[in-house]
Amino acid sequence: MVIAPTGAVCVAWVSALGDPVRLRVGPCLEGDAAGASYRGEVWLVQALARPAVMDYIIEKGTEVGASRFLLFPAAGSPRLADDSLAGRLTRWQKVAREAARQSKQVAIPAVDVVGSLHAAAERAQDLSAFSMVLEPGASRSLDEAVGGICGNSRGIVAVWIGPEGGWTKEELDGFAAGGAEPVRLGRSVLRTETAGPVAVALVRLGLRDW
Repeated sequence: MVIAPTGAVCVAWVSALGDPVRLRVGPCLEGDAAGASYRGEVWLVQALARPAVMDYIIEKGTEVGASRFLLFPAAGSPRLADDSLAGRLTRWQKVAREAARQSKQVAIPAVDVVGSLHAAAERAQDLSAFSMVLEPGASRSLDEAVGGICGNSRGIVAVWIGPEGGWTKEELDGFAAGGAEPVRLGRSVLRTETAGPVAVALVRLGLRDW
């Protein structure tokens, strides 16, 4: 199968080997056979956690429709050496690729790591993403916030998830200064590896883009 520029999934056959390989493209698939595709982008902007936890976040986040994983070290993140982080990034990209294949996603989500929360915020702001920061003490729920952007479902929605110890006051103050909206998921407090995939799924449902 190949993905056409329009996003359609088509049947294809290799017609000639060489450089380049030539394909003969057949009819486009429809319905369940065409796999999962989405209108808008939902980013999971995740503070780095322990490596095993990150594997789970990437796998489950991909399954529920994350378009991109933007990873960064927060104040409460474990410290990883640069060479270790480079190896982990390669692994996380592989995890995303395998999870996309298993869940029949049309596109494989990108996995990027930046050096700081500030760098991640700049990336989101440059693309005019609507940022929501998960914080258990927030007065507004995630579903209420998503309800206010339903008419803009083709834009980028960025959901920010803190490390295992939570955000610091300085980090929360920085989010407030940058215009990111604090939201809560529900009555309970979820672990960082659970919060991200659950939030992505709820955003997809809220945008009617599941």
